[in-house]
Amino acid sequence: MHLNNLTASTSVREGFLERTLQSRILAYIIIFPLVFFLYWDVIEIFFFSDDFYFLYRAIYHFNFQDIFINQFFDGFFYRPLSFYFSFKLGYLLFGLNPIGYRLIILLLFSLTCILVYETVAIITKRKDLGFLAMLFFLTRAAHSSNLVWISAGFQQIEATFFMLASFYFFIHYKQSRSFGFYVGSLMCAFLGTLSRESAVVLPALIIVSEYMWGKSLKNFFSKGPLLRILPFCFIATIPLLRLVLNTNLSLNQQKGAYATEFSLSIIIKNLSFAIVHSFNTVPEMCILTVWAIITVLCRRQGKLVLSACGLFLTGIVTQLFLSNGLKERGLCFALVGVALLLSIGLKTVQARLPACKPYLVIILLTLFFTTFSTARLSSSICQTYLEIEQLSRKSIAYLKETFAEFPDKSFIYIQNGDEVLQRTLRDGKAIKIFYNDSITVCFEGLTKKKNLPKQCSGIYVFNYINNELQFTRFIDGKFLEEFLKEHFATHSLSNKAI
Repeated sequence: MHLNNLTASTSVREGFLERTLQSRILAYIIIFPLVFFLYWDVIEIFFFSDDFYFLYRAIYHFNFQDIFINQFFDGFFYRPLSFYFSFKLGYLLFGLNPIGYRLIILLLFSLTCILVYETVAIITKRKDLGFLAMLFFLTRAAHSSNLVWISAGFQQIEATFFMLASFYFFIHYKQSRSFGFYVGSLMCAFLGTLSRESAVVLPALIIVSEYMWGKSLKNFFSKGPLLRILPFCFIATIPLLRLVLNTNLSLNQQKGAYATEFSLSIIIKNLSFAIVHSFNTVPEMCILTVWAIITVLCRRQGKLVLSACGLFLTGIVTQLFLSNGLKERGLCFALVGVALLLSIGLKTVQARLPACKPYLVIILLTLFFTTFSTARLSSSICQTYLEIEQLSRKSIAYLKETFAEFPDKSFIYIQNGDEVLQRTLRDGKAIKIFYNDSITVCFEGLTKKKNLPKQCSGIYVFNYINNELQFTRFIDGKFLEEFLKEHFATHSLSNKAI
């Protein structure tokens, strides 16, 4: 009798859990509050670094010719959607309130999580696995850098959203043969390319989809699949064409943070980084890696496993040759592949151990959320971002408290300013967006000579001591020439590019 009651109780719990995980409505309802609950502390983080540059362009220099034509031939990056339109939209809706921009990113991140749910559910044909994949994707600490830094969030999350949407629509097209889904897939592919160059891998995603739903490799190389893939290849040539037309751009990208080195050691280093940082903690990595290995070794799910690995590799393939190393913020799309692989693993284990099904789900959910709470915002890159953010917040707050406004053509001279302050305030553009574009900001010893004014309404001299700005004196603008001569004699201004 007691055994029967226990069995009945277990069946009830399993049935309730099964119904919960199978509910699409529940997944849609909980994802938005869950995202905001887990990442609430990024809401009030201030602008910093590149955020100021794109805000400056959105406020003072936003025009379509420059965004779509000039930037295509001359810009270091061609990301009109994520760089310019996103910040322009944020400024039109929220002005200079950083909370609004982060709400946009969190909303976009929530929609991306929904796409993960739908994509995994349609691939595995099980909504409960889509639900778990969504929660795995949601609780990755690697997302923190994209949510802390607005510029990175607009690039990475927008690109991931459109790439995944393109993949999802193409899967629907393969299943329904509705041409509308194919057109939707192409449109999302185009928008993904305008968000970030990494969308150049979209043809590989379409190949993965053709492989997953193809009847055989012989059919894969037939006329139909090749014609379906061809338009995506044309879209992918947009960033590649820039490199062909602009050789200087190709040479410039070999320097700095985007320097490349085609060597096996670099590939192994970046691949190892991507695998390790797909997990929140070492214990979680050990547990889920064993899980993933079991999945890979299971022959029954071979095609799905290869597809999951394909999604992971397409998410990082454009970054495998970075000599300075892959960054956490670049893992956003690759994590979709990891989520799919773990979902396939759960499906495999549940098939062999059906009695353990509810307990496995509970263990995984506990693992996801406990490791997330441990690793959230704890990475070194996030800590660096937060330190820079504090510097920009303090600097702008001090200026606004000291001067409600600067007259037109004011000259702001910052003594003892280092390169960190200069990059944080984006060469003074941070000050311009909170005041006006006519003022000139000069960092002693760092600003280019050609950027100095020939006349100004007044000189405001600040000193940078102990990571804080301090106003020291005001000088009438008519003494600008003497002021510059005096300071050129003591501290020559740099001619190097910043």
